Amino acid sequence: MTSANKFLEDLQGLLLYFKYKYGTNPSIENILKKQMNEPEAFKQLFEDYLLEHESVLQDFFIQRQERIKSTYEFSLKDVFVEFETINKGASDEAFEKALKETSEYELNIIAQLPTKYQELSPYATVSHLLEATYKAALTIGYEIPIMPVIGTVSNDSINAVTFTLENGQPVIIVDEDFLSFIHLFSKVFIQCLPFGNNGELKSLITNRDDIIKNIKSDPKILFHFKDLIRATLDGSPRKAQQYFLPKDNKYILCTYLMMCAEYFMVGHEIGHSIKHHRNSNVKFWYFNEKCSTSYDENKNHQKEFEADQVGLHLAMQTMAEQGFQADFCYIGVELFFIVNDITLKAKYFSEKGHEDFSAHFINHPPNKDRREKLREELKKLIPESELLNVLHIPEIIDETMNYLWEESKSDFS
Repeated sequence: MTSANKFLEDLQGLLLYFKYKYGTNPSIENILKKQMNEPEAFKQLFEDYLLEHESVLQDFFIQRQERIKSTYEFSLKDVFVEFETINKGASDEAFEKALKETSEYELNIIAQLPTKYQELSPYATVSHLLEATYKAALTIGYEIPIMPVIGTVSNDSINAVTFTLENGQPVIIVDEDFLSFIHLFSKVFIQCLPFGNNGELKSLITNRDDIIKNIKSDPKILFHFKDLIRATLDGSPRKAQQYFLPKDNKYILCTYLMMCAEYFMVGHEIGHSIKHHRNSNVKFWYFNEKCSTSYDENKNHQKEFEADQVGLHLAMQTMAEQGFQADFCYIGVELFFIVNDITLKAKYFSEKGHEDFSAHFINHPPNKDRREKLREELKKLIPESELLNVLHIPEIIDETMNYLWEESKSDFS
């Protein structure tokens, strides 16, 4: 096992150890703070984890194997469903080939799982995102000295973070809830748009009045928004009630927005590696360098702006390579920042009685500043004639999400 995989495994294990032994779900940030502020207590905790994790996490290991088996079997079942519906009438040879390819793909992903704690489904998603984004980086001409190792955790922070080990190896850690968070908010927004009875969208360049009219005509939209906010505040957007979009243009557009945000997220984290950013204000148990608790706000904010810039380039290139309209990729990028602000607004309103969440931003610049910087970068990447339409849609998303929040906030007071 490489040092990066060991680092990832012990971080995942520590988080699970807290959850199963103490019933808590600490963030990576809180573990870092404990190590810096209470080094002796952290050392004892880490030793306890090493001694007890096999017994404490016994149930987890059993359930994880069951989830892996279930995911594998579900993927094979999908092949049967596809050939009974979409590909009905296809030859037996085509069916056997598809079944074999799916089986080999799933078994390959299982074999690639970087740690004994890594869940299969989220890893399949993020490893694909990393592979596609890495390919786009090479196409653009970015130099990535070392291919990042990627993994996921079940955390209380809907985001991703990159650590650089002392040997220069980057490790990208994605919160599993990020994937659900952006998917479910994409679904909410797409439902707000005025589609025709045949599932056709008249235009993305719509206006606020038409959207509000559509929201008022379908009470399920506001219900799903409130349910998602409540689930996110309760610890995980995955707790929200499950529902499905019809397999028409709503589904396609929702998938498009989700992919844009996901590629930007991974591109941003790779951007830290490309720009040679290191976690100078934190120290993990694998780092031999001295722990520094100093924090330079301007320097750290600049790092985030630089990583955002790279992330935007990589997301647009990745989407273009997959046959999508690259400029509209920007819409999914802003979607994440907008809904992140909405959930922060809801969190502060429900906990403190006000919507001022400016105190939340310490290590990262405010989302509005990041959006402004990204818009400046976008102007360099697409023709001016297309810019107005591309920038108009995030404004519609912003207005829509804030309207939904205003209609919902009394439920969270």
